[in-house]
Amino acid sequence: MRWFAKLALCTLFCFIKADRLSYQYRSHGVSEIEAETITEVLERLNPLKLRAFFLQTSKDAKTQCQVDWNTTLNASPQNALKYWSSFAVPWTGIAGYKTLFIGQPEQCTNAKIDLTAVKVASFPATKPFLLNIPFMEKLNITTGICMPASCSNAEVQEIFDPLFEEFRVKITVTSRSNFEADWGFYIACVIYAILFSLVATGTSLAAYRHYAEKYERASSYISLDEDNDVEEWNADTRVKTANGTIVTRPTTDPKNDSLVVKILLCFNFYANFLKIIAAPKQDGSQLSVLNGIRTMSLGWVVIAHMFLHELETGVQDNPLYLVKLVKHFLFQPFANASLSVDSFFVLSGMLVMMGTLKALEKRRSSVQFWIMFYVHRFIRLWPALLLTILFIVGFYPLLAEAFYSPLFQTDTKSAISNQCRGTNWITVALFVNNYVDINDPDKKPCMTWTWYLADDMQFYAVSPLFVIATKYSRKAGIGLISLCVLISTLANIGYSAAKDIYAFGNPLAVIETKNFNEKWIDNMYEWPWMRFQIYGIGLLLGIVMHEQDRIKRKFHSLSLNTRIVVIIGLWFYALIAAGVAVYGCYPSVNGHFMGRGASAMYNATFRVLWSTALAVLIILCAWGYGGALNRALGSNFWVPFARVGYTAYIIHVVLLWLWLNSAETTIRLTTINIAIQFSGIVTLVYCVAIVWSCLIEAPFIQVEKLIFAR
Repeated sequence: MRWFAKLALCTLFCFIKADRLSYQYRSHGVSEIEAETITEVLERLNPLKLRAFFLQTSKDAKTQCQVDWNTTLNASPQNALKYWSSFAVPWTGIAGYKTLFIGQPEQCTNAKIDLTAVKVASFPATKPFLLNIPFMEKLNITTGICMPASCSNAEVQEIFDPLFEEFRVKITVTSRSNFEADWGFYIACVIYAILFSLVATGTSLAAYRHYAEKYERASSYISLDEDNDVEEWNADTRVKTANGTIVTRPTTDPKNDSLVVKILLCFNFYANFLKIIAAPKQDGSQLSVLNGIRTMSLGWVVIAHMFLHELETGVQDNPLYLVKLVKHFLFQPFANASLSVDSFFVLSGMLVMMGTLKALEKRRSSVQFWIMFYVHRFIRLWPALLLTILFIVGFYPLLAEAFYSPLFQTDTKSAISNQCRGTNWITVALFVNNYVDINDPDKKPCMTWTWYLADDMQFYAVSPLFVIATKYSRKAGIGLISLCVLISTLANIGYSAAKDIYAFGNPLAVIETKNFNEKWIDNMYEWPWMRFQIYGIGLLLGIVMHEQDRIKRKFHSLSLNTRIVVIIGLWFYALIAAGVAVYGCYPSVNGHFMGRGASAMYNATFRVLWSTALAVLIILCAWGYGGALNRALGSNFWVPFARVGYTAYIIHVVLLWLWLNSAETTIRLTTINIAIQFSGIVTLVYCVAIVWSCLIEAPFIQVEKLIFAR
C-alpha cells in the first residue's frame, strides 16, 4: 500500500510523459533531427548490422571477454543464427512508448552453435544483458543483447560505447545477477532447516499417533489369559470380560504429553491446514461479513500492486493503453485503490476495541494483562514477518539462477533483497519503517509495503488509552476518540492546502506538484497522525459493536416506520459516501481540475467517507439488515482466505517481483489479459499464503496459546 502510493505517482507520471510523447509524434513534436537520430540508432541495433559494425571496429583481445566476443563475431551468420536471433530488435511499438525489448534470454543462454565451418575450438557460453539507451527526456529505451558470459557489465558497455559515440548517448549495461552465497544465505539455511525439521517432526509424530491408534482400534480382540479368554473392545476404553474382570485398553492421552511433545505437535502441517480450511463454529456472531471484506480488500491491494509493479519494471507492451484506461469511469476504483488500506484500519480498530473490552469483562485490568496485550501482538506478527525478511535476504537472490531473464537483478540498490540488508530490516521488525525517507537513495527502506503494519502497530500501542477511557466512561472514550479523529482530519486539510497538494484520486493532476513523493507519501500517506482519523472510526465502530445488544433494544423499541426510515437512510448514506470516495475525482481525471481548497477537503475527507460507509455496512449486516450483501460477504467460502490474509499481505509483493523479474517477454495489457493475470496472481498468492501460514504463522500462534495457556 505504500508501494501503491509511490508507484501510482511515479507510473502515472510515465502516463503523462507517454501521453505527451504520443501527442508529439502525432503532431510532429519530435524534431526531424531527433527522429533521424532515433531511427539511425535503432537501425544499428539490428543484430546483423551490429555484427558488421563490430567486425570493423574490433580490437585485439586483451581479456577473456574480448577473446570470447571476437569468437562470436567470427562465427558466420548462417552458423550463428540462433545466437544473433536472440538479440532484441527495438522498433515495433516505440511510437506507443514501448521502451523495453527483452529479446530471447533463454535462447541466448542455451544457444547451440554449429561450428563445422568455423575454425574455433569451442563457442563461448553466452548470457543475456540489457542495454539502456537514454535518447532524450521523453525516451529511454532498454534492449536485450546476447554477450559472452565471461563479460562483465562494464566490459559490455566498453564494447558498445563506440556504437553510440557519435550520437553523444551515454549508455548503461545491466544483466541478471549471479548468485554468491553470503552470511544472509547461510543464516537463512540454518533457520529454515530448523523450521522444516520442526514441521517434519511434528507432522510425523502426529501421523504415527494417528495410524497407531487406527491400527489399535482395528484389532478387535485381545488375549486376556492363557486360556485365550477374549472379549471384544467396545467404543469405550474400559470393558468387562466374561469373568467380570475390568480391562483398560492402552491409549495415549494428549494431556499427559510433555511440553516438548506438545510444542512439536503445534508444527503438524496437516492439522494446521485442516484448521485453516475448516468451516467456523456457529457461535451466534453476526460478524462473518468481515471475512469477505478482508479477502476482497486484499484482492484490491494485489491488483493495484500488480498494475504498478508491471509499470515500474517496464514490462508492459503498450503503456499508452493505460493513458486511456486511467480516464475511464470503471478504472476509478484502481486509481483510489489506497482505500483498501482504510478498510483494514477500520477493521483493526474495531476488533481491538471490541475484543479488549470483552476481555476486560472477564478479567480485571492489571499490569500483567497489558503486558500480555503487547506480547501477544508481537508473537502474532513477528514470525511470518521476520522469516519473510530472511527469505528475501537469503534465498531471493538464489532464485535468479532458476531464470534466464536479465530483469532479475539483485545487486542493484533498488533490488528487493538489497533493501533489507545491513540494518535496514530492523526498522521493519520494530514497526517504525513508516518514518524512513523513501526519497533518500542511501536509505532505501526494506519491504516498503509494510508501512501499513508500522502504522497499525503504533495505533495498537496507544489504543489502551482509548480502551481504558471507554471502559470507565463510555462518553469520555467516545469524546476522546472523536477529538483525535477531528484533529487528524484538520491536519490533513491544513497540510494539503498549505502544500497545494492535488486530490489524490486525480492521478493526472497530482503529478503537477513538485516533490510529490515527499509531500504525499512520506507525510500525508504514511504519518500515523494523518491516518488516525480512519483508525479512530474503527475504534468508534468497536464501541458500537460492543454495545450492540443495548443499542438494538433501543432501536427495536422505535416504531416500525421509524426503523424502516433509519435503515433506508443508513443504506443510502453508505452507498453515496462510498461512491463519492471512489468516483469523486472522476471529473478531475478528465480535465475539470479541483482548486486548492476543494482538493484539500477531498484529501482530508474521502477516506472518512469510505470508512464511515464501511462501518455502516458492517453494522447493518451485524444487525440482520444486510440482505444479499451479508450472505455474499458472510459466506464460509471467504473463511480460509481471511485466515491467511496477514501472510498473504506479507508475501504478495515478493511473488509479484518474482513473476515480473523472471519475465522473458513484455506483457500486452488488455482488459482480458489483466483479468487473467489478476486471477492467476491472486490464486498463487493465496496458495503460497496457506502453505506459509501452515509452516510459520499457525504453529507459533498455537505455541503462544500453549505457553501462556490462553
